Amino acid sequence: MPVYERASDAAELDSSIKHVRARLGPSHIALAPFLSTEPGSGYNDARLRSSLGKGREVAANATLGTGSQVLIEEPYAHEIGARWIGKICSYCFGDIPTVPCRQCNYHRYCSRACENNDWTRGYHSVLCSLYGVLNEDQILAIKAYLRSCASNSTKQLCFNNFANVQIPHLASNLADVPETDTQSYSSSAAFCAKALYLPASSVSCLVTIFAQIRCNRFAVKANTKSQSASIVTHVDETLGSAVYLQASMLNHSCQPNAFQQTKKSLSLTGHLLVAILDWIDNTNCKRNICFNANVRHVAKGCETDIIQRDVQICPSCGKAMDWEQIDTIEKQADQIKSGPCTLQQLKRVLKLQLAIYNPDALAIGSTYDNIAATYANTGDFATAATYCSQSLDIVRKQFGIESLESADELFKLATLLFNAMKPKEAYRSVLDCIALFRKLGLDKVRIDDMEELKGMRDALENSRGHWFTRTWKGAL
Repeated sequence: MPVYERASDAAELDSSIKHVRARLGPSHIALAPFLSTEPGSGYNDARLRSSLGKGREVAANATLGTGSQVLIEEPYAHEIGARWIGKICSYCFGDIPTVPCRQCNYHRYCSRACENNDWTRGYHSVLCSLYGVLNEDQILAIKAYLRSCASNSTKQLCFNNFANVQIPHLASNLADVPETDTQSYSSSAAFCAKALYLPASSVSCLVTIFAQIRCNRFAVKANTKSQSASIVTHVDETLGSAVYLQASMLNHSCQPNAFQQTKKSLSLTGHLLVAILDWIDNTNCKRNICFNANVRHVAKGCETDIIQRDVQICPSCGKAMDWEQIDTIEKQADQIKSGPCTLQQLKRVLKLQLAIYNPDALAIGSTYDNIAATYANTGDFATAATYCSQSLDIVRKQFGIESLESADELFKLATLLFNAMKPKEAYRSVLDCIALFRKLGLDKVRIDDMEELKGMRDALENSRGHWFTRTWKGAL
């Protein structure tokens, strides 16, 4: 918990402020921000427009094919997640950080260039000694404040000259922010301003920036993989957060048709809806989306696919919806899944889910995946591939054939079929996966996986040199 939230009275708050001020050094005397060039504007095959009721949005000029690159943009401000400090580069979030910060050994970088950039462009010279005292949101807001001040100045500046500083062009929706959050922003902004000797006018500016961050921040993620037996699972790890001026103009959605691919910059490919922000509480939204798409009526003979949570009478068969029964079955399945599951328990979960969900529900696809992994761990790759194939069918229906999720599932299936010594099916899956990787640009990002796919392809095409030639000889 931040020190300003732990403070129980004014005296303790003053003590916390003194604690921050004790860490200030020569770099804080002027707090002169690095004057950086704003990112260039423009979208590929798309344009920024305003529409009634939606405000500004990005619209495609023509139909965009899968893998079309709409935007590449450097972040306006970004901040590494606390648990990754020292493990990855604090500036570009790259691997193998070998260069320590010139002032502390807490932050590390992949090169001296990244260390220099973070010291200047990333304002680490200002914030270096304040980690552990200020939280991630405060640090990101201060970075955005400093850069916004720099955008309004052509020389080293005095902050008293700026009374209306905010991240340019981005909405704050401050009027719609809950009062409790507004109060939290105000106390946090006041703490930062007083601790860093910022002028009184900076408090309202920082409150606006906190609200802008809430609406527009992206999670910066990296795709990592873990392997159990022959099942490779890809997981998106959140490395930090960032604010982008142009990417924020794309509409956020619970059902995106585009994805962000982050390395040192953000590139959005596909159409113009990106995933809804991780840090906003969308529990109700996600639940409604889930039930809109996936719930079926438990009444015998009725398989209505679209039933909202608040619907009491099934629109198809006219029978009353037994939400209590649906909740009970769902809780039974969740309770079984809460711990390590045996194969029998996973099949029990599948049976419960099939009773309340549409067969194409993502929850059922996830259970198919878990069953496939269990079979793979026992060496039964053929049965594992059967369940993985069912999961792939669901993912394709829910996300589309040419999607990241489909690429992940197809990669798993190709690996399982290869290990199951099913050469015809494996060869077809491997080629399909290679083509999809190239179409989505994953061959440039998931290089190790692409090499593995090529290795399987070459082995299948040249089975004579393979160690189980006899098994494949008649099948290919």
